[in-house]
Amino acid sequence: LLDDLDGGDWTSSADFNVLIGNAGSMGQVEIGVGSRWHAINSYILDGASTVSINGGTLEIGSGANPRDFDAEAMLDSYETGTLIVWGDLLGDYTLNAGAELITDHVAGTVTLEGGIVRPGHSPGASTFGRLDVDALLLGTLEMEIWGDDPGVTYDTLEVVGDLTLDGTLLIVLGNYSPSLGQEFDLFDWTWISDAADGEFAQIVFSHDGYAGTLDYPTGVLTITDVPEPASLCLLALGGLAIIRRRKK
Repeated sequence: LLDDLDGGDWTSSADFNVLIGNAGSMGQVEIGVGSRWHAINSYILDGASTVSINGGTLEIGSGANPRDFDAEAMLDSYETGTLIVWGDLLGDYTLNAGAELITDHVAGTVTLEGGIVRPGHSPGASTFGRLDVDALLLGTLEMEIWGDDPGVTYDTLEVVGDLTLDGTLLIVLGNYSPSLGQEFDLFDWTWISDAADGEFAQIVFSHDGYAGTLDYPTGVLTITDVPEPASLCLLALGGLAIIRRRKK
């Protein structure tokens, strides 16, 4: 029986299962701020038992040991904190402000009424059953671009069901510097032509000076602005200094 986590990390390894509740009784675990439960192996929720994420982190499975997780059935509440799933996220789930989801496969529907969805595992190729980015600028879909190899060094996301777009598309570049006009095939949304609704309210880059446009029918992001090279800035400053001297 695992009680509430009020701080620190706890890992259930691949050598045993975790039982929450027993003999059909009610059991509950709350993962509080500063706490982390990494459930590498399987877990059993007996009766009406649930897990609540309240500011902490719940990580299901690992890269070498993926595990499915039915968030709709198993999470009692998920207002703030982080859910990481190495496997299939089953059921339908809604994220509010303060919640963060990291996964590469969603069998149901993810609705962003706030919070952040980070497809893939830095970076990766992801598939969602349905995506609804709602609530104006409150919901954020984050895509990482660390290179030019799709699904390997930059995130790709396939949405096989209905699609509704709004909110923010956040592009995280890491240490990578894309060039002007460079294209990234971020999205493959099968139903974009007849079931999609709207566009992202804004596209934001993690680094200043960058901007881009998204071609919605193809899902391709094109870099339209890049920071001015430092050498050009220095030349410009040098030119201004010469002009000022000549005026004197």
